[in-house]
Amino acid sequence: MKKFLINLLIFAAINLFLAVAYLVITQNLYSYHNWETKSVLLAVPKNKNYDLVILGASNGRNLSDAKNHLLVEKILGKKIFNLSKAAAGPIPEKAYLRYFYENGNSAKKIVYFLNPYAFYSDAWNEKLAFLNAEPLYLKFFEIAVKNGSSKEVLLSYVRSKFTLSWLAGIKPLPENSGPDDELTKIDSEQVQNQLKFLYPNGLDKAAFSRYTDTLKKIVELAHKNNSELIFAFPPTLVNEQPGKEEVKNFVLALGKENAGVRFFDWSQTIGDIRLYMDLDHLNAAGVGVFAKLIAESL
Repeated sequence: MKKFLINLLIFAAINLFLAVAYLVITQNLYSYHNWETKSVLLAVPKNKNYDLVILGASNGRNLSDAKNHLLVEKILGKKIFNLSKAAAGPIPEKAYLRYFYENGNSAKKIVYFLNPYAFYSDAWNEKLAFLNAEPLYLKFFEIAVKNGSSKEVLLSYVRSKFTLSWLAGIKPLPENSGPDDELTKIDSEQVQNQLKFLYPNGLDKAAFSRYTDTLKKIVELAHKNNSELIFAFPPTLVNEQPGKEEVKNFVLALGKENAGVRFFDWSQTIGDIRLYMDLDHLNAAGVGVFAKLIAESL
């Protein structure tokens, strides 16, 4: 029995060593620029200073897709880092921002692109599987736990690192992977289907209260690290977004309570459908137009 336990411990130790070695090989040997990977953590540097940091969901992330990132930096004349993540609400974005600061980085300004749907469901917050495309860093795992990510999301985070899809997903993006598609028409049925998908719980008031409280904590975190915070609605072809006015009024109130907090409504500033690749995401030409608008506003 004693011999069996010793062998079992040796077996467990060997497997633990192999698992750690695997993670080191598949994570620590990779270092990407913001525009080369969909992962946020693989691009987060240490002790760097930025003029502008971007928070938000996919329409914020879109500004750094491949060639877009360098184009936006050139137009704005600013050094940019993008912490946006597809479908991410305030909960995931707060975790990314904390990790960014804890690695010794700083930002003069933060532009947080707000999506009203992100304030009305845990599907875009505690239950969002945003970690599967990220390396398994113990520091970030601890942040995610304290930040409120669900047990299912955290378990999936660990499991996902031991899959072929993880190995395939940490390759650099092709240089020509920027979105060039042009939207040719707006389908009202498509708009309604999208809204149903984005608001699975309707306008949940309890969720709104929870995630606007998270937004307050993001403001506190930014100010603690001497960053000016700018909230903005990104351009979209969807005119009626449920909960938009409630989010806008909350952010305007935040601005009155906190110095250094500003708000811009850019949601209806770009109406040419040829500058979009779908209802909410600008193509490469649209990003160029939008970057000029941001430069003028800031």
